[in-house]
Amino acid sequence: MQKNDLLAQLTNAKNNFVLGMAGASLLIDRKASAALETHSVSFGQFSLPLDQVATLMRSSADREIAIKEFILGLYRALLKESFGLISTYASATEQEPTFKGADHYHFWRMVRNSISHDAHWRFSRFDLSLLPLEWRGVRMKADMQDQPFRIDFLGYDGMFQLYLDMAEFAETSLI
Repeated sequence: MQKNDLLAQLTNAKNNFVLGMAGASLLIDRKASAALETHSVSFGQFSLPLDQVATLMRSSADREIAIKEFILGLYRALLKESFGLISTYASATEQEPTFKGADHYHFWRMVRNSISHDAHWRFSRFDLSLLPLEWRGVRMKADMQDQPFRIDFLGYDGMFQLYLDMAEFAETSLI
């Protein structure tokens, strides 16, 4: 993989995230979600009716939970994929020490691990020896062990900023 391939794939991950967020914004609009009652999506021979989504969007409580989970899934995909792409590239180009030496590598890694596995903070002994860690004023501490990952830990803006910081690192610090 060349660096321009890495950067293109990181941009693709961001574009997929933005497309998903556009979909989330449509789901918030009751008129748009009601239209799903009679719509389906088809790709080749595969067709999926969307009435289940319309049903889910009827109740404000269900809608709120579903949209929150959908958005968290988008963040999970963005951060997990981006971290993995950078890690794979760093390994393939013998730049793992540069990646693992990044100022916030362990913070990025522990966030990625939490959202990728079971949405809980599961720190290894090694991880615990590194804590507390801080990134942009957000503090990761040992007392978070076994606690669920909560979106308010970073906030929606912080989760996107984490992606931006990783992408900037890939662009400016890797060769």
